[in-house]
Amino acid sequence: MGGYRWVRFGPDTLLISSRNIAHVPGACTHMTEEQVLDPENGWGWIPDPHPALWDRVSAEHPAQATEGDTSRVAKARCESCAATLAS
Repeated sequence: MGGYRWVRFGPDTLLISSRNIAHVPGACTHMTEEQVLDPENGWGWIPDPHPALWDRVSAEHPAQATEGDTSRVAKARCESCAATLAS
């Protein structure tokens, strides 16, 4: 996946997995845009989140998906994404 490029989602989009974990496009390599867009995988997303939302996502401050599977609620942040964004 070294040269993988996200097209549909901007770099600020907050992706929410079926495990209710928040991800950032391109910040981790364990999913692709095609997987996120496949309705059978149950991803939701927030295309234009508040700039500080990523830092606030937690069980105490969940983030509700506004597109895709809107039943998804991020209650934790992906550790791989967080490490990439911190570096």
